Amino acid sequence: MGYNYVKFYIYKFRSMRMIKGESISGYNDPRITFWGRILRRTKLDELPQLYNIIKGEMRFIGPRPEVPEYFNKKKFLYLTKVKPGLSDYGSIFTRNEDYLLKNITDNDPYNILLSIKIDLANYYSNKKGFFEDLKLVVLTIFSIIIPEFVINKIILPKIKKDLPELSNFINYNIKIQ
Repeated sequence: MGYNYVKFYIYKFRSMRMIKGESISGYNDPRITFWGRILRRTKLDELPQLYNIIKGEMRFIGPRPEVPEYFNKKKFLYLTKVKPGLSDYGSIFTRNEDYLLKNITDNDPYNILLSIKIDLANYYSNKKGFFEDLKLVVLTIFSIIIPEFVINKIILPKIKKDLPELSNFINYNIKIQ
């Protein structure tokens, strides 16, 4: 789902075998190919989304788009303020989404993770600006090189300081090492 709730097709390099299954990949998902793991780890599978940016459907910085099956207009109000993007606080925090999903202590782990992403998207949409976007560009680059450092030393302390209720929610629902 995109800006003002317009559906669009997001371009990515295929990293999974075409086998029926969940729309969200799980931890050590057998559908992910050898090259797919490399593409995902380096985030090169996102490179074709530059076409989405050229078409005006996305930006470099903004909340990651969500698939329609998890979309709810009331929860995704930020899509009336910002276009989806390649990276934001939520995409950096959930960089290893399959690992986080494995460690969520709930019967519906994706909805727990989705509520965190939505809170971080709202946080970004309220702070959006040139310097905020520049900071996220730098954090995104460093999160590819040293992800644990960026998440544990920059993103989580920022959440704890600026969004204490979200920090408590994360601590309660996810076992973060």
